[in-house]
Amino acid sequence: MRNFRELSGQPLRWAQPSAFTREYELRAGDEVLATLRWQKTFGSLALAAAADGTWTFKRSGFLNPKVTVRVPGSEADVAVLRPGWRGEGALELSAGRRYQWRNAGFWRSEWAFADVAGEPLVQFKPEFAFFKQAAEVTVDPRAAPLPDLSLLTLLGWYLMVLMSEDAAAGAAVIAGT
Repeated sequence: MRNFRELSGQPLRWAQPSAFTREYELRAGDEVLATLRWQKTFGSLALAAAADGTWTFKRSGFLNPKVTVRVPGSEADVAVLRPGWRGEGALELSAGRRYQWRNAGFWRSEWAFADVAGEPLVQFKPEFAFFKQAAEVTVDPRAAPLPDLSLLTLLGWYLMVLMSEDAAAGAAVIAGT
């Protein structure tokens, strides 16, 4: 996989190769730049891989939810995202850097990681279809030199997929009553 800093300015897209697996690829045209794979059919543990890093993501907690980022095989958190009740939250990296996860669209469909001033760095515009999920990813030129660009791009998509699955589960519960 090539580092997608090299492809700054090119359109990036998350796509799900098969509707029957929880696996996703970040692509620039036909080139795969990163992957995100859930470890089990059910559950929140996922493995994220890009040219400049591999991490695990896991959501835990109910009243005080959080998403942890770790290097595979390690118990130490590289980063922790603590979302609020609307889904927005703060991402704190062990190195001391901070980012905001926030809604970037009127209908709460677009989301972004932003800097501490609230300026979007990596934005996700989802394209959810029946059983298949995808998104257009926009990387602001100011984000290209960030050491966390890959992590933000992978974690953002992980969060988008979780939100989509949560919404579908809620709709199924309502439809079943």
